[in-house]
Amino acid sequence: MNKNDSTQRPSGSRAQHRVRTVSVAALLVMAIAGCDVTNPGPVQDEFLNLNEAHAAMVNGAQRQITWGLNWIVLHTAHSAREYVAGGQTGPGGVLTTAQNGQLLPQDGGVNEVWQAMHQGRWIAEDAIRRFTDGELTSNVSANTLVDAYLWAGYANKILGENMCASVFDGGPAGDASLHSARAEQHFTSALAGGPSADQRLAALAGRAATRMFMGDWAGAVTDATAVPLDYTKFIEVDATAAEQTENVIWAGTFPAYGIRAQSVHFTWFYDYFTDTGDPRAAWDIDPARPIASANLTGFGAVPWSFPTNKHITGGEDIRLAGGTEMVLIRAEALLRDNNMQGAMDLINSIRTAVISETTMLALDPWTATTMEEAWTALKRERAIEFWLEGKRMADIRRWSGNVLTFESPPTQIVPGILDWPDWEGLLGFFFQDNKPSKCFPIPDDELDTNLNLESR
Repeated sequence: MNKNDSTQRPSGSRAQHRVRTVSVAALLVMAIAGCDVTNPGPVQDEFLNLNEAHAAMVNGAQRQITWGLNWIVLHTAHSAREYVAGGQTGPGGVLTTAQNGQLLPQDGGVNEVWQAMHQGRWIAEDAIRRFTDGELTSNVSANTLVDAYLWAGYANKILGENMCASVFDGGPAGDASLHSARAEQHFTSALAGGPSADQRLAALAGRAATRMFMGDWAGAVTDATAVPLDYTKFIEVDATAAEQTENVIWAGTFPAYGIRAQSVHFTWFYDYFTDTGDPRAAWDIDPARPIASANLTGFGAVPWSFPTNKHITGGEDIRLAGGTEMVLIRAEALLRDNNMQGAMDLINSIRTAVISETTMLALDPWTATTMEEAWTALKRERAIEFWLEGKRMADIRRWSGNVLTFESPPTQIVPGILDWPDWEGLLGFFFQDNKPSKCFPIPDDELDTNLNLESR
């Protein structure tokens, strides 16, 4: 297929997705234009070139990325052992294989991730195609075009970090690194497009993290250094849209929802918060509902605990990037250059700025006298800072040299301990022949509909 063909099917979706997207966007265009039509149905593709449709396309891309990221947060929390399953495989839960940390092509949640993220990517990249083609679209605002580049960049960044392979718009499978390269290009285009101050920082932060994942440490440090500590880039969550909230909130992270599908018990973060009071890993229990909503096969009833610092209401935005992440990127680059003291200074600049919920004092700094200990501190600080934000599986993957097979505990090519609870021995559910995944495979829906891929 020609990737510039506007009639192509976006990867990860049914063929009718395009008709649905056109209809929704055209409806927004007509509403903005003051038309009385409320249900126009399928309309001509050219309506998406109207100036009134530009913001709708960008917002549509963001919405799908939010949907996909929710599923990524939930599923990678199991693969990276940030959550333990409560046994629920219905609403709010994940399949038994996903509870075991495995991401398989037949898992409906894997398809949800693939579909939503690729739809978000395709909508953003299609918007860029339209906005930069003078024969299609005129008078595109600079900020709208930059936003399209930003969402295309973040969609590809997330896909590159989490997918086992890349597939673009019905084409053949390629290496997942193609997404990362594409993300870097989009962020660079955003920086060249006359961004606002906030857009500039969003592009720099996204490109810094992308370059880190690609192994371009010099480029990552240059970008990270330009992002101030107090900057944060969020993706907006619509609390009225079930697909944007239920995958994290209903998954057992807030007592009011009552599903109790996941628990903080038995994770490394459970004991860590008890020992330190670090609010970044805060959790609580509900005495009226002490156990999860189902039984975990081979173990039984799971004690239920839930985070209290994030994912606690239906409308919380999700952090995509920020200043603390940039500091830790710089710290890891120093470790890779064998500058232990410089790295520890940066790591502890983040850590000692946090006030314990139990002592009301600053957290004690990590100490290190060897590179092994310094790397352990870096890995722990990243785990704590980005707990339940969908980043830990990607960290484990790159520390393992981007190898897709996953031992338990994970093998690594860099020094330092990776805190990894022994669920195999503790819960009697996780077995050595069931290795947690490091990435999302191409799902069955894509294999069944994409003629350029081998079906099962």
